[in-house]
Amino acid sequence: MSAILKDNHGTPTLYLNGKPVFYGLMWGSAPSPDDYPLKECARYYGQAGVHFFTFDMGMQGNPPDWCGPRSGSVNFYNFDVLQKKFDEVIKADPEAHFHLRVHLEALEWWQKLYPDECELTADGRRPTQSFASKVWREQAKDYLRALIAYINKNGMAERVVAYQTGAGGTGEWVKGSAMKDDAIDYSRPMQEHFRDWLRNRYNNDEKSLRDAWNDPYITFEAASVPPAAPRDGAGSRGRRRRRG
Repeated sequence: MSAILKDNHGTPTLYLNGKPVFYGLMWGSAPSPDDYPLKECARYYGQAGVHFFTFDMGMQGNPPDWCGPRSGSVNFYNFDVLQKKFDEVIKADPEAHFHLRVHLEALEWWQKLYPDECELTADGRRPTQSFASKVWREQAKDYLRALIAYINKNGMAERVVAYQTGAGGTGEWVKGSAMKDDAIDYSRPMQEHFRDWLRNRYNNDEKSLRDAWNDPYITFEAASVPPAAPRDGAGSRGRRRRRG
């Protein structure tokens, strides 16, 4: 199956196998491996000609298919539960196709395995994984490769039209802590990422960094994520560092 988005008279349109289709979706609670509370709703959607379905999976599935360590398993995935969820929807609408909402925000089991890879707030808390964590990034890529390989192997590739990856509190790449009054992220992974960003921003030229930061002694190795700026707008070292 070929699924692609392209322009159709000025409107982004999904083309399946070369033909434009109406991309209306039913987005609701995910099926469990044994039941689908929304099966009647899904059946009505199918009867109305809407055959695209989406639900949360990945780290946020019910249960999650990126599930963490399991007895007798060499990986952290359980795609058997995912296939059962697909089957529940297909029973309701035999023409069902899937837009997969793949959540990558790390759960508690991951945070316990990799505490140093978690974000660090200004007041010392570690809510979840740092977006800069290379461990998390590589594992997320490994999981996505395994997921796609599974989809292709079991014949579901003809039904899956999109993979929508997401992380953060609601899968929208925004940390829940950042939407509160927290100042984040001061973890080692983010500090290393910030220093790499500075090297790229200032072409690895320490003089340019010092001029921009108004600090004759700063180095790329010593630079750190700036502290939270005062809310009253008063000047601070952290605020001066934001220039450039």
